[in-house]
Amino acid sequence: MAPQSSAVVWVSRLVIFTILYILQGYVPIVPFLVSKGEVGIILSTQAWASVAALLPAGFGIDKYGARAVLQLGVFISFASIALMAFATFQMQLLARILLGAATSVIFNSAMALIMEHFSEPKRSEHLGLAVGLGSLGNMAGPPCMGGLFDLAQNEHLPEPQFWAAVPPLLLFIAISKMIADIGSKVDPLLKPRESGKSSDLFAKACGGLYLFRTGRVLVLTFELLCIFAANNAFITAGAIELQRNGFSSSWIGMITMPAGLMQCLLSQWAGRFAGSAQNRQHLLLYTPALLGILLLSIVFGVWMLHSTLLVPILSTLIIASAALGAVDAPAMSMMADLAKAQNLGYGQALTASEMAINAGLAIGPSLATLALAADWHYLQISLAFAVWALLATFFSAYALRNVEAHSDA
Repeated sequence: MAPQSSAVVWVSRLVIFTILYILQGYVPIVPFLVSKGEVGIILSTQAWASVAALLPAGFGIDKYGARAVLQLGVFISFASIALMAFATFQMQLLARILLGAATSVIFNSAMALIMEHFSEPKRSEHLGLAVGLGSLGNMAGPPCMGGLFDLAQNEHLPEPQFWAAVPPLLLFIAISKMIADIGSKVDPLLKPRESGKSSDLFAKACGGLYLFRTGRVLVLTFELLCIFAANNAFITAGAIELQRNGFSSSWIGMITMPAGLMQCLLSQWAGRFAGSAQNRQHLLLYTPALLGILLLSIVFGVWMLHSTLLVPILSTLIIASAALGAVDAPAMSMMADLAKAQNLGYGQALTASEMAINAGLAIGPSLATLALAADWHYLQISLAFAVWALLATFFSAYALRNVEAHSDA
């Protein structure tokens, strides 16, 4: 591998690890900073900020290059961590809005760097490795930040939530220096077509929104909404229920580790497996079906055996994280295929896929908070997502077959 390509791979992995570390590491802390109702507001607003940042991030990638956009994302992350030092609800909300925006900017630009420097089948492999190894942040963040938060509280340090965020702050400083050594290129597919139609200008201005005119993209979006909403809903409902039952932030963080490990392993495997269009289709067809069947099995198994709350929380988190890892890289590659078929750029393809993903991440905490406020049991939430997953399977079986692969160097 050329030195430039090697640098792209490692920077992409490290920056995704760091942003996911602080993103998920905040979950075991937030129930101790704000009220139960405000937990859902903060986590949902954070994800909606990610959605709002997708269009400018995607357009910026195709206009100015992935490296410049990645540098901007790291700078926004610095500002978010600084605001975490203030323990009011308003400042925590503002910090998470900035971090949500930074997540879209960083993730999309890191993925675009890989798309710029690799063609298939290496592209899907490196996308999967970046997401898989980067998602170790999902596993390391909650226990590490939860443990540092408890330690800072026990030592009576001011603003313990800020001290918990010091490790990712130091990582971002190192990453900002590494980015300077990476070259970037602007995707030539951003140039207008010769026809000069107004739809070309709309595609440039609105990026991935242009893709949503096709039925296949809408079905893929429905599937991604389901899987990512389920993951975040289980995380939110699980954290609230565990805090309500007396678990500390350290224990809440530890409980999420198996799910983070499962996502890491499945993302790497799916990235390698999704090198061909047929394999991508198989993953996107069968994953929601398995998710729905396994969630139904958990619901009825726990109901019949009368097990403790910890069992469904752990099992649903592991299964939802596995499904998330299985579809993430294949969905990005399939969206790139669909974008290339319409002469659109990688930034626009990433905008479409990440818009669906972040919308799911935003909907999940909202649905979980509303369900708990309506006195739903955790198993009822799981049952609702099982039905959604099976519906996604039905639509995907008709729409996501025989998608033509488009690859370039």
